[in-house]
Amino acid sequence: MQTEPDITSPQFLITPEPARVDEMVAIRLVHLAPAQLITIRTIAYDETGRGWFSWATFCADKSGMVDVSELRPLAGSYVECDAMGLFWSLQPLT
Repeated sequence: MQTEPDITSPQFLITPEPARVDEMVAIRLVHLAPAQLITIRTIAYDETGRGWFSWATFCADKSGMVDVSELRPLAGSYVECDAMGLFWSLQPLT
């Protein structure tokens, strides 16, 4: 028996999905507590198998949402408000 997903649990909304390498990606995290601190970590692997890592910590807005295109990270691998910051700030895993 399948159960319905808990729609009040934190959830990523990523569009478009899938995205092409040259497309802008919208990343939002919803169903957080207002002012909740959340860290988003990104790990990617290139065609040679080399790993890349980025991260950013945000404070959820009063509705409990983090939209990386609208909020400046409090800390992370980039510091300015940027929808694609988690991608262009990727650094090699060591």
